[in-house]
Amino acid sequence: MAGLEQLKKRLSGVKITGQLAGAMKTVASAKYAKVSRMYASYRKYSANFENLVGMSGCFCDNREDSAERDCYIILGHNRGLCAGYNTELHSYALETYDQNPDALFVVCGKEAIKFFEEKHVPIEKTAVFHDIPEFEECRTITEFVLLLYNQNKIRSVHVIRQKFVNTLTQVPNTTRLLPIIDKNAKIETANEPIYVPDIATVRVQLCRLSVSSSLYQMILESSMGAQAATLTAMRTAYDNAKDTAEKLIMAINKKRQSAVTTGVIETSVGTMNEGDEEYVSRK
Repeated sequence: MAGLEQLKKRLSGVKITGQLAGAMKTVASAKYAKVSRMYASYRKYSANFENLVGMSGCFCDNREDSAERDCYIILGHNRGLCAGYNTELHSYALETYDQNPDALFVVCGKEAIKFFEEKHVPIEKTAVFHDIPEFEECRTITEFVLLLYNQNKIRSVHVIRQKFVNTLTQVPNTTRLLPIIDKNAKIETANEPIYVPDIATVRVQLCRLSVSSSLYQMILESSMGAQAATLTAMRTAYDNAKDTAEKLIMAINKKRQSAVTTGVIETSVGTMNEGDEEYVSRK
């Protein structure tokens, strides 16, 4: 059984762990609140933009003679300490690679990049987004996959990410990003829209913006899920550290009480022995 000094050292370590977990829980809570507001606000814009794409009939060309390779964008997280968020996503993405080893992979997030490099999976391009991602951050990825698609080097683009269900649940999911076919049925309007400078140019720009808009929405969703997973993990770690500290304090108090009781008993026994010796000497 651990001694008093060992229990004190363990208590000190548990308190430090609890303080770190509490600080990370507070940070994750603030980030989750901010990115969830951004996601809720952006969804409204994205829905209206999809309607605009439907009105223009922009489906990003349905090519008959297309390449045979697919492209996958993996939206990972930059940090660990988020329970099974990274592990589940990485395993799901690795299964996709095993099923389609000829595909091109664009990997985002430090943890995902490190994982795929360790597994020796060929990576076509990497990217690292901030915990609170901005729209401009997805432009590089958008331009890269559109270039490959327009050059007929790939036939489709898919996004692998953790789909946000609620703060406790994220599910690995694959969503097609390109081609944009039947994304929205063309909406009939009373008056035919006027396209400036011409409908072909407008459709090309709408296609590019549509890809960026959809990708950014999924990046926000992925970031929201990562912060929710981190918040849940750190809350659990903080509560566990608190419970462990309380148990250690009780064990330390029992040790101290036992030591005091033992000392009192030894003192009493010693006093009694001295009294007996004194009594015998008088006899």
